[in-house]
Amino acid sequence: MWSETVSRKSCCLVAVLCLLLCGCAGKETEEAQLVSRNGAPVAQMGDAVYYWRYSADSFEPGGLWGDYSPRANAENQLIRCEDGGETVLASGPWFGPMWVLGDRLIVRNVTGESGGLTCLSLAGEVLWTLDGEDVTVRTADPERGSLICTSGWTVFSLDGEGHRTDLAEMVRYLGYEDGALYVQDYSQYEEAILWRLAWDGQWTELARVTVEYGGNSGPIITQLETAGNTVYFLYGAYDGTANVFQGGWLAAAKLDGSGCDILTGVPFDRFFLRERDGTVTLVYPDEYELSWDGETALELDVETGETAQTNGPVWFRPVGVPFADGDCIWVVKDRTGGTVALADGIAFPETEYDGEKPEPCRKIRDIAVAGGWLWYTLEVGRYAEEWSVGWRDGYARTVTQVCRMPLAGGEAQILYEY
Repeated sequence: MWSETVSRKSCCLVAVLCLLLCGCAGKETEEAQLVSRNGAPVAQMGDAVYYWRYSADSFEPGGLWGDYSPRANAENQLIRCEDGGETVLASGPWFGPMWVLGDRLIVRNVTGESGGLTCLSLAGEVLWTLDGEDVTVRTADPERGSLICTSGWTVFSLDGEGHRTDLAEMVRYLGYEDGALYVQDYSQYEEAILWRLAWDGQWTELARVTVEYGGNSGPIITQLETAGNTVYFLYGAYDGTANVFQGGWLAAAKLDGSGCDILTGVPFDRFFLRERDGTVTLVYPDEYELSWDGETALELDVETGETAQTNGPVWFRPVGVPFADGDCIWVVKDRTGGTVALADGIAFPETEYDGEKPEPCRKIRDIAVAGGWLWYTLEVGRYAEEWSVGWRDGYARTVTQVCRMPLAGGEAQILYEY
């Protein structure tokens, strides 16, 4: 059972789950499908919910910016919650997102310098393992029974049996939608070439763009979104020791490869594609700010070319994926840009270092929606010179709390801490 209840109440909206599910990028409306598509750290299959139970030995004790790397060969427990109780199914060097394919969970493993993938049954049995290379799962296609993965500059699909099919080499993964893969040709430094690869193997060149100064990266496509028969993308270049974006452009290309138009210059490497009443607009910041609250964002009508100030905050975040901002958790519910607060006033654990300077690093991570609950992890780290590198601050982890909160309203619960 759960260890204790957080003393401070947080607001959680009753309608959030429906908004989250209906506003997701895909067509499915079941929560388990949402989790499997997005690869959340908590998965739901039927009435059962699966999550990780970590320990102080699961992650490095410190790291840059308060990011603590998973330790190799740690024994992390896979927990199943069902009918008000929980069962420890298995333990192993597994962590992070859970990808659902049919009745299988595919998770990350760390057993050495590079990580692989492990496929687990819903009973916790290891069905197969893919080791020997650093694999990242980008997305899942449940309809085709495949994961879309990358390893280095190679993109490949992986089915539930562990069979791998290479799709493209020397490319940067940009996105995947409706059976089509979008990549940038990484064999070219002077220009960014955008390709679309259909599931039947047909390649279509969509655009070729370049920049005046390529910096460290050369021209690079940073984000891509599709709407109708058009793909909208942002490209530019990074430079400097901090790899700072040097400005770029928004562009639009037809999915049949018949043309590409440069729309406008932009200062940042993110944008939000908004759809309202059949009209597509692109929202982007109009000046250099470190805050992404959208208060000063511009909105470009792609048909008329007219630009205007937005009439409200816009978060530059993927639709349907919960995210943290300070002591709040939000979600962009659909492509109108409407945002819902899943929880606010979340209380971080107190530590004896709260009055120190620099201040402790406080983060909310591993956010998921499953089983009628909002799941999240609170982490506090103390500034540590031994974990710092130059001007980049390092922190030693002080305390971590894994929590969940009912979506229908009520107090948050601390499941465990370490």
